Amino acid sequence: MAQSQQEQAYLNFRGAILIASREVSDALYRYDATGEKIAEKSQEFEAYDLATSYSEELLNNGLASYLEALTARQCALNS
Repeated sequence: MAQSQQEQAYLNFRGAILIASREVSDALYRYDATGEKIAEKSQEFEAYDLATSYSEELLNNGLASYLEALTARQCALNS
């Protein structure tokens, strides 16, 4: 009976190790995926910020409307 209890404890421990390793693996995957999303959002913001600068310059030179400049700024802020 002691031997079967020992075997059961071993199997429970092994199961706990497998669950813990899966949780760590999942957390590392989510961490990497989040890092990629942050990099993409950062690039998106830089592109919108550049578009905003261009829109404001066009506005200052009378080649764009104020609405276009505001829309570019809004897109940058949303990103």
